[in-house]
Amino acid sequence: MLKNSQKSLLVQVQKNIEQNKLIMPGDFVYVALSGGADSVCLFDILDKLQTKLNFKLAACHFNHRMRGEESERDQKFVQEICQKRGVELKLGSFSGKNALKSELEARNARYAYFEKILTSKRGVKIALAHNANDLSETFLMRLIRGTGLKGMRSIPLQRKNFFRPLLPCTREQILCYLEEEKLPFMNDSSNKNTAYLRNKIRHNLLPRLLEQNPNFYQTMATNIRILSEDFDYIDSVAKKKYKKLVILSKNQVGFKREEWLKLHPALRFEVLRLALAELGVEQDISSLHLGSIYQMIEKGVGKKSLPLPHSLLCSLIRGKIILSKKP
Repeated sequence: MLKNSQKSLLVQVQKNIEQNKLIMPGDFVYVALSGGADSVCLFDILDKLQTKLNFKLAACHFNHRMRGEESERDQKFVQEICQKRGVELKLGSFSGKNALKSELEARNARYAYFEKILTSKRGVKIALAHNANDLSETFLMRLIRGTGLKGMRSIPLQRKNFFRPLLPCTREQILCYLEEEKLPFMNDSSNKNTAYLRNKIRHNLLPRLLEQNPNFYQTMATNIRILSEDFDYIDSVAKKKYKKLVILSKNQVGFKREEWLKLHPALRFEVLRLALAELGVEQDISSLHLGSIYQMIEKGVGKKSLPLPHSLLCSLIRGKIILSKKP
């Protein structure tokens, strides 16, 4: 018999899934099972819900091989959980010549593996175990590093065939659930390393914010939802303006400076972002880069050019803004 807190979390996750249509009858859902607290909690809840919601549950695990014996321990733990429950498990691991050196490299390798799973059969989705704490941490990380309205949306509830059933739930709720269900999980020692910005925020900044507002995570979730709605509206308007302004040619995107200056400042940034997305590099261009492009175009005296990451160049020639990429 589930205790009240366990029932509460189970009901909360089920409600999130049903209201947002995260899982549909007949779906084949893989849980990204790292062995950590969040993913074990998600795995257990989806295991309990699969008959009720009529979907097939499986799991996948990617071994980054970044933490030596600890990485192998986590893989073994995940294998044992799945074997005990009779759940299919797909295992992947990093096998490059050079070891992964950063969290970003690890994330890219992990998602590349997930994408392979998504293309393995029809109706496949991957459930990720991000929670309300992760949502706030990501928001603060991006705010500190510099971001626009799009970046402040933090972590989306769903993107393509990835979805996050635990996003409305706090880590405290998750740990309480695991304790009551007597579910073991693995601790990642790198989560204590405050050399990483996320861990500095988690261990140093967030406790102080929670002192000021004990409901900080819920407040942040509401604010992020409002920001997301604002961005969706601005983005829809910007896309319409972009289509009218843009002049496309091989490896470059252009539009008239005079027409760009007529736009509302919020739309100017989004049009620039859409141009970078057209060239396939939006993700690696920061708000500082966008700000530099914005200022260069706004000043607009004579011929100007600004080098950017990925061999990109923003040029202002004869009243035309040109973003170009070396082939």
